[in-house]
Amino acid sequence: MKNYSNTEAYTPFDHFFLKALRSVSHVVSVRKLTQPFWGRWRASDIGDDVLFDFLSSIRNLDDWPDAAMAMLERESKLFEQRRGRLDADETVRELRRLSYLCNLGQWGILPINDQKTSIYRASRDYCFEAETLAFGDRFRRFEVEWNGHAFPANLHLPPPQARPASLIVVVHGLDDCKEEHLATELALLDAGFAVIGFDGPGQGEAFLLERMLWTPAFPGIVPALIDAVSDDPAIDSDRVGSVGFSIGSTWSLVAASRDPRIRAVYDLGAPINTRAFARVPFLIKSKMCQITGAKTQDEIAAVLAQNYADTPEILDNIHAAVRIAHGLKDRVVSTDDKLWLKGELEKPGRATDVTMVTFEDGDHCCTNHVPEIRADMCRHFQLHLAET
Repeated sequence: MKNYSNTEAYTPFDHFFLKALRSVSHVVSVRKLTQPFWGRWRASDIGDDVLFDFLSSIRNLDDWPDAAMAMLERESKLFEQRRGRLDADETVRELRRLSYLCNLGQWGILPINDQKTSIYRASRDYCFEAETLAFGDRFRRFEVEWNGHAFPANLHLPPPQARPASLIVVVHGLDDCKEEHLATELALLDAGFAVIGFDGPGQGEAFLLERMLWTPAFPGIVPALIDAVSDDPAIDSDRVGSVGFSIGSTWSLVAASRDPRIRAVYDLGAPINTRAFARVPFLIKSKMCQITGAKTQDEIAAVLAQNYADTPEILDNIHAAVRIAHGLKDRVVSTDDKLWLKGELEKPGRATDVTMVTFEDGDHCCTNHVPEIRADMCRHFQLHLAET
């Protein structure tokens, strides 16, 4: 687990590509090499000035950990020097910014080592401090007991309303963490929803700090989260939406097939299955191996065979309203697969309403169209979670 290349699941080509990538990073700037991820980091409200200064300061990928530590030490010192002169809103903005920067820093550290975990912990702690200061008792961290373990989650509540608020559960993907999607949670909160962000098995805090590996039972944690807040008088746990990112969307669809309280799903980049391991880049293979503990071709094949949403058993039981958002330039999930999913969900007896929006230049999860996606997401949930 500590060495990202220590797995028999890599093919000879993957080892060659890994070596080539590290060599290329000595010639091509890291800024250019990481261009496919810029939209994702911008979605976390990291300003271009800070992002590009950081990327330009790295000579090659091997420099990332030390460069991240130096950047974060510098930024945290500057914040502490200015903190006494900031009002509450400014302090919240700075704490959130530091949390996002820490997440960027840990993301580029491939081995699971002390540097990565310490930077992630700082991201978590800055986020907690920011949201506690911003919302007081309308924000809380809690743990959900599920499958024999306690998993960390954050809950944002809207201002008191005449009726309990609908609940949105944010399900992120393989190499994300709950803190990365704070800006999306806040957009949903502003739209009047209660929002849960969490790290399940193999994700974020649960994996990096507690070493909880992924399990094929993952979608079951979503109903457990709903149960955990169902007694809160501010929440209507019978009107629930789920927004998923990448494979998190796959898990959201499966969860919706099992829990009728989930009345609306926003599918942002769901693969219909993960069986095509041979086509997956080595970095994704590495993450899969880390979060599952798989080290051989047979082990990883068994893992990938258990991630899917394309069977009649699942599709027949999805009765939520589903909104599919897809980038036509998505290199991870094909347009044909998304059109197939839409057609299947439209069959009689399945989803109550199925719509799809596409972006001509959209990438995986449409990270280059974040404002439009967040607005569309809020409209979808407002339409389908309204009290009847």
